[in-house]
Amino acid sequence: MATSRQMRKFCSSLLLPRCIKRCERAYAAAAMAVQDFDYWELPLPVLHDTHAQRTGRGPQWIFLGSPGVGKATYASRLAKLLNVPHISMGSLLRKEASLPTSFAKELASIMRQGMLVPDDAVFSILSKRLEQKIEFEGSGFIFDGFPRTINQAEILDQVAEVDLVVNMKLREGVLARHRDRCHCLECGCSLETQKENTCCCPKCKAIAPLDTVIQGQVNILRERQQLYTSQCKPVEHFYRKQGKLLDFEVAGGIPQTWPRLLSALRIEDSEAILQQQLPM
Repeated sequence: MATSRQMRKFCSSLLLPRCIKRCERAYAAAAMAVQDFDYWELPLPVLHDTHAQRTGRGPQWIFLGSPGVGKATYASRLAKLLNVPHISMGSLLRKEASLPTSFAKELASIMRQGMLVPDDAVFSILSKRLEQKIEFEGSGFIFDGFPRTINQAEILDQVAEVDLVVNMKLREGVLARHRDRCHCLECGCSLETQKENTCCCPKCKAIAPLDTVIQGQVNILRERQQLYTSQCKPVEHFYRKQGKLLDFEVAGGIPQTWPRLLSALRIEDSEAILQQQLPM
């Protein structure tokens, strides 16, 4: 019952009409094409011509990806570049969890354990953000970290015309290195937890130097990645069936990944755009 009320509130708070005429999705072809060849080698049509003239509004995109892939970073950069609202579900949840309320304490406990936040809580928090009179119909939006369940995806489909879903992935080797590292509290030396002695730093020889907080975060990250694989893969399949899913592999840091992402999204003049960005 509570979930139904939050769903109605969520739907009513969006300023999009419930029934938007189905139009050609400018990025459907790109989302399908990357299955066969390198998307960063595709020709780069102008974003304004291929999208805005077809829809009469800004892009309405979603960024998916397992924890640690950097989806919030790239979604934020693109939102600034395209001048559209960026809504990070992770940021909204962390902000809510920091409040002095009983709900915040319960939410913080769920997040510390790396568990999936229930739909009713997600819709309640998201509704507050949408009540800030963001006119998605004209400006577009970029979501990251939402939707995380089929239920959320189906509800979003009823109130918004999602154009493209960027599914960010890390190469397994990069992901494994990211998961299995922590740091010495004394000298800051980066250590691989599977190789180093957890009682003595090989560089400064400090006793019990490993940052147990970071080590705990590593363990939570592993659990969150496993949870994502088991519970969020259906969302990927949901958008793949619609021809909207663009699989994008993150193989390096921001300097290497950002221009490739612009190319994959068919945003022209990547070099000029890069000059407008914040320092890498």
